[in-house]
Amino acid sequence: SGQRGLEAACAQLGVCALHREIQEVDDIAPALQILVEKEVQAMLCYGSNLTYSHMSKTTAPASKHRLADIYIFREAVGHGGLISYGPNLNDMFRRAATYVDKILKGASPAEVPMELPMK
Repeated sequence: SGQRGLEAACAQLGVCALHREIQEVDDIAPALQILVEKEVQAMLCYGSNLTYSHMSKTTAPASKHRLADIYIFREAVGHGGLISYGPNLNDMFRRAATYVDKILKGASPAEVPMELPMK
């Protein structure tokens, strides 16, 4: 799983990974409080509709507590996040339109090649 991969990479670097799952908006503040109490120095915020819709609930406390915060959405930096690194969503949506076009023109969805984000 992705969490195990992150933990393995952290172990190779000699750092500890502390995972907190956010299922609903009310989970954000307690999860961040735990990070502050454990004196965590950096936070990687995985992307989801929830974390995207409520970015300021993570970026503002991270900034307040001087927590280096990293996001996959570039918009998070505009909300006060430190860094973003992830796929360009506009490019992904644009490329998805080419899939729709091919399928509407008769291509079988099973035959349209899967592509990874390049930007």
